[in-house]
Amino acid sequence: MERIELDADGALALAARLYGLTGGSATEMVGYDDKNFRLQPDEVVGNEHVDGLAPHGYTLKVINNVDSEYPDVIDGQNFLFQFLYDRGVVCPRPIKNKQGKTFSVEQLRPNGPGHAVRLLEFVPGDMLGRVPWQADFAVQVGRELAKLTALLDEVDVPAIRARDMPWSLWRAPDVLQHLHVVPDAARAALVSEVLDAFRRDTEAHADFLRDDAGIIHGDYNQFNLVVRRPGAGAAYSLAGVIDLGDCHWAPRVFEVALAATYMGMTSGTVEAVRDVLVGYAERRPLAPEAVGLLRVCICARLCQSLVLGLHAHEKDPSNAYVLDSQQSGWPLLLALWQAPPGTFEAQWGEALGMQRQV
Repeated sequence: MERIELDADGALALAARLYGLTGGSATEMVGYDDKNFRLQPDEVVGNEHVDGLAPHGYTLKVINNVDSEYPDVIDGQNFLFQFLYDRGVVCPRPIKNKQGKTFSVEQLRPNGPGHAVRLLEFVPGDMLGRVPWQADFAVQVGRELAKLTALLDEVDVPAIRARDMPWSLWRAPDVLQHLHVVPDAARAALVSEVLDAFRRDTEAHADFLRDDAGIIHGDYNQFNLVVRRPGAGAAYSLAGVIDLGDCHWAPRVFEVALAATYMGMTSGTVEAVRDVLVGYAERRPLAPEAVGLLRVCICARLCQSLVLGLHAHEKDPSNAYVLDSQQSGWPLLLALWQAPPGTFEAQWGEALGMQRQV
């Protein structure tokens, strides 16, 4: 995967050439493998598919060269955005370019690789991960994730179903090949232990996981969730979701585990993990098998995120965003994994009213 070389001026030039959005400003936003810019143009010229400027601007996404090789997946993501938007979900709406397409593949330099470029209507608000933690955030996240999951149950996108995702939880054991980036031998051993258990437990529940599968968001984290509040000093509420770049076909319990992982890291508490499950189960009951698998799935995601973050930083030391999980991730992993077996499963089962079944 090549590093994307594009600055704000280049983003403005792309927006003008492809979408007819001229003038204004471009501000780079954080991204893991892609380049993202918030655009606030002055006017739209020569694009019959844009009927007036969006009030809060746009997000220009320039996708890494590896993911850009799968146009059917990008089409599928745009379809899902529109599908969710049409059903009342606050999420980015795809904008068509001058050719009437929701994306195009562009070369950013002569003889360089192709990068898919797409434009989405900007969703205003704050990222959950950029505001002070609220005690009810985790329950809100669980509830909204259950609503999103119910909508995704209604749709099947063949390209998304067939997608092989490097960040899929199924691929967590792949990080064992990068253990050299973990400087602490005890932590490296912990990662190996967790991922061995993950393989063992998921193999033992293969039938349940197969039957539990569907399209998942795949990255329901603190930087993909938009919160808003009615005024200064008021409480924040979860308002929307962005970025379907990691959507894929996977067991639903993986989706819950991912959200619980990120809320645990964001809050720095294991209680937030429980609260995500409680909020989710209010609208979508969790099977006893799912509750029994959650701890190992959460810990596997922590290992995956921690090791891949270190690996990405080794390749590109200038990208500090990829290290975001390190400070809170290791303590959470230790707290969850070193507790006596069954401790959290029993606590979560009790919170969900199923302690006798887990």
